[in-house]
Amino acid sequence: MNLNSLILQSLPTYFFWIRHCQHQIMAKAMVAVYGDEHMTEHHASTFADLGVCPELVDACDALGWKQPTKIQVEAIPYALKGMDLIALAQTGSGKTAAFALPILQALLEHRRPFFACVLSPTRELAIQIAEQFEGLGAAIGLVCSVLVGGVDRIQQVISLARRPHIIVATPRRLLDHLTDTKGFSLNKIKYLVCNLRICSSFCDLLEGIRWLLTLDVVAYQCC
Repeated sequence: MNLNSLILQSLPTYFFWIRHCQHQIMAKAMVAVYGDEHMTEHHASTFADLGVCPELVDACDALGWKQPTKIQVEAIPYALKGMDLIALAQTGSGKTAAFALPILQALLEHRRPFFACVLSPTRELAIQIAEQFEGLGAAIGLVCSVLVGGVDRIQQVISLARRPHIIVATPRRLLDHLTDTKGFSLNKIKYLVCNLRICSSFCDLLEGIRWLLTLDVVAYQCC
């Protein structure tokens, strides 16, 4: 399955695509999961049942999340295995945590800067995603950088100089920094997430993502 075929199918309007960027030469099969109670393959009543580590289970408790949602139950086990994944669910279903928890768990095992990049179609959604990452990572010293339009680029360059673990960005502003910010590259990231909304501008956004992925040719030819 690829992003082009996804547009042609009768699927929910909101989805995220998570790419494990170690799969440079031969990617594992991409898995599609759905936040639909009638299409459940996994069963779990707690985040620990899904394989989430104690530190992040505590973080979920601190945020008041006692039970995983449908999309989290379906997506997290695959993501924890490092599999490429497309997940589809309605807004408000817990999609952000479904990709944030596996990424943070992998970060705990191999702590390093520029670990993951999350692409968002809008500035507002990018900020919300970053806030969830920061909430889940508050106890582990997570550093997150948000790269969006309408914000002073100099402040964003300073943020990148802190060598964040997670970057959350809109495609166009990320492209600006990749081309103009000296020393900034994504050639070492482990995870790329496209958190998208199929809408009238979807194809333009997809084309921007294709452009982004071709900048670091070896690691990101994955559309």
